Amino acid sequence: MSRNGSGTYTLPPLNPVVTGTVISSTWANNTLNDIATALTQSIASTGVTTPTANLPMGTFRHTGVGNATAQACYASVTDVQNGSAITLSGVSGTDTITATAPFTVAAYASGQGFRFVAANTNTGAVTINISGLGAKSITKQGTTALNAGDIAAGGAYEIVYDGTRFQLIGARQGGAVGALTVNSRSSNTIFGTGDLGSVNQFTNTFTQTFTAAATLGAGWYVDVQNIGTGVITFDANGTETFNTQSGARQTIAMYPGEGFRIVCNGTSFDLVGRSSKVQLGVAQVASSSTLQFETGFTDTEFSKIEFSFWDILVSSTSFAIRVKKSGAYISGSSYYSGFSWANGATAVSLGPISVAYLFDTTSASQELSGNLTVVKPQSTSGASAIFADIACPEYGVPKGVRAIIGATETTVAAIQGIQFCTIGGGTIDAGSIVSYGVRG
Repeated sequence: MSRNGSGTYTLPPLNPVVTGTVISSTWANNTLNDIATALTQSIASTGVTTPTANLPMGTFRHTGVGNATAQACYASVTDVQNGSAITLSGVSGTDTITATAPFTVAAYASGQGFRFVAANTNTGAVTINISGLGAKSITKQGTTALNAGDIAAGGAYEIVYDGTRFQLIGARQGGAVGALTVNSRSSNTIFGTGDLGSVNQFTNTFTQTFTAAATLGAGWYVDVQNIGTGVITFDANGTETFNTQSGARQTIAMYPGEGFRIVCNGTSFDLVGRSSKVQLGVAQVASSSTLQFETGFTDTEFSKIEFSFWDILVSSTSFAIRVKKSGAYISGSSYYSGFSWANGATAVSLGPISVAYLFDTTSASQELSGNLTVVKPQSTSGASAIFADIACPEYGVPKGVRAIIGATETTVAAIQGIQFCTIGGGTIDAGSIVSYGVRG
């Protein structure tokens, strides 16, 4: 009757035999045949027996097992730790990779995974052909093609087949961390997926364009820096926009010395590290009849233009400004200035005169320092407001005076520039003037 359901062997009927009883051939044959059947159903140590059902181990384990040599073998702990069942060999190529699987693989299958050490750093989209089964794309986070540097020479990588392509496990959207790519740009080459993570230094004056945000993908970014003397205009793709302090804008400007990061969110572009106040111009004064500042005045992103000046000396006794409107600096008698003195002197209003009067010194050695702000109107028909705060430490007895000034020019038009000048044909002999644009 061979073994029972618990694996216990029981001799067939007429066993055990009784002492003194004649043993018949029928008993002997039945008993020996039953024992032979039970032995046949046992597993031979030589490995010639094929089990016909699952083998429960009863919490025991196989010990002293060898490493797997084919897909039909089960893995030892050594196989698992070493990754020998999934590690590719003979890896070669840069963007077209070939490799050999550790065991014979009949076909690619969904969920199939491999590891490999890259031979080279990729320069763009990548395919892999394993054991001659055919080239398949390696992508990241679904169907996104790899960017240059996502795979680095000598790096260890794991890929899983999804039924159509291999996906690179753990690839970050920003690409692999590698050597920093610094590009010098003096003319427009459209930003694309291959520029991800690059640093771009701009010279000249031109408009830089972008591939569509949906193509670039959320998380794409570039660092930009203006190391030249011109203004760089960034123009988003089609109707896409940049998200600025003053709202969504299709174009933005980057002025000399500026630098920031542009990050794609999938539909538009965010600006990281872009200052709300940027330096527009610098003048070191040396005997100039006029000093003109026009950069930034037509930039609608600026709500105001500010000036700081110090150690100003004028050869005549008056320091003033004119404004540029409709392409020319206005010299007609259409300026008005109002003064309030910090020392308590009576407030004064002047106008109409041919300049916006700022300060009147009594000696060419009396230095002026202060600030001037041009506030842009909220509507095209509004008037720009001009405010100044000026101090002359060497003026008067006792020494020192400060004036708070409000000025305007009555022509209703946008201010396109500021010209510092003097009254009476003199010159500005010394000092420094810096202009700034304030966004928002």
